[in-house]
Amino acid sequence: MAKTNPSTILLKGDPRIDEAPLEALAACADGFITPGMLIERYGTDVRPHATDGGAVVPVLVALEGLAKDADSFTMGDIDTDYDEDAQAVRFAAAKSGDQYYMLLAPLTTAVINAILDSNGDGYLGVGTTYPIGRALEAKTNATGQPVRIRVEVF
Repeated sequence: MAKTNPSTILLKGDPRIDEAPLEALAACADGFITPGMLIERYGTDVRPHATDGGAVVPVLVALEGLAKDADSFTMGDIDTDYDEDAQAVRFAAAKSGDQYYMLLAPLTTAVINAILDSNGDGYLGVGTTYPIGRALEAKTNATGQPVRIRVEVF
């Protein structure tokens, strides 16, 4: 039986993978980064992309990373948040055509091929101000929580 939902953020492509510390939690609006979030550099750190409809250059997507456990060699899954001050966040610098399993903002509906941009909180919204990609599937998010969506980066 085929899996219906991916268990990894990078679905297709060959992006440059990097890591940087999570911005100090006292200064970070959400206090965490979830794999699949749209992120941005903030000095030498990273944080959720913070400008609603704002420019996203380059497109950086948080990937799953090392879990914060005793052996520190265990990989976290796509639902394991980065939530420790200065925790190393693995991310992809996306290239055109790369596909990711990202996060659609609460109370947002995206049809197939909908143009997506930053919602200002690390999640994606439907908009064309500074588009980052297109929806590869239709999603209706009527909840107060983000939902996963397959995205192709422009």
